[in-house]
Amino acid sequence: MNESSAVALLLLTGGAIVGTYLWRGAGVMFAARIKSDSPVFQWVTFVSYAMLGGLIARMVILPIGPLMETPLLCRALAFVIGVGGVLWWWQKGPARSLFGCRNVHSSRIIFLIHNGVSQYASNESPVK
Repeated sequence: MNESSAVALLLLTGGAIVGTYLWRGAGVMFAARIKSDSPVFQWVTFVSYAMLGGLIARMVILPIGPLMETPLLCRALAFVIGVGGVLWWWQKGPARSLFGCRNVHSSRIIFLIHNGVSQYASNESPVK
């Protein structure tokens, strides 16, 4: 690697870092002004969940790469077992006893993951 390519690599890396942190800073400034119960925010949430569901369905039904060699029945069975495992984990499994504690800090973290940031930002305790 010669000196000019090293300088170019440093400039590209620095530019990527600055660009990333500028947008993150803008996001932090605008996040305080966003109302999570507004119709626009709900629409964006619905669209993002629909896109995620569509991508997962496409991976199961019309995969590309090495997953294409796996039979559809195996992919569908793995999907159903995965969804069932997550539902069991949150409803009756170890998560309920592990995270069902009265420790306010750990319960707030679990509710942040499970219910979103808006409930975590409020001062009321999510565990009743």
